Amino acid sequence: MIFRNHERKSYTKICNDVLRNKSLSLKARGLLCYLLSLPDEWNVNLAHLETISDKDGRTSVISGMRELKQGGYLVRTIERDNGVIVRNVWTVFEEPQKALENR
Repeated sequence: MIFRNHERKSYTKICNDVLRNKSLSLKARGLLCYLLSLPDEWNVNLAHLETISDKDGRTSVISGMRELKQGGYLVRTIERDNGVIVRNVWTVFEEPQKALENR
């Protein structure tokens, strides 16, 4: 039996395909749901992600991100200035993006 609190005002609407994707671990699904709950203009930051759980550290977050990247839900773009890496830009998708180059 599942009990829901219908009084909440803040919620995230997520496609069931994401939640039921058996090719992703529960950790990766949870991380993806958290990322999808953030505002559209949010910049994904590894240091921030490390602080949102007392149970998962850097290694766990990195492995979850790697899994999402391999699944096409997370795409990293490297910004360079004269060949020097300036920053990583992470783009989060609700649906796998197989057509995009996942660098």
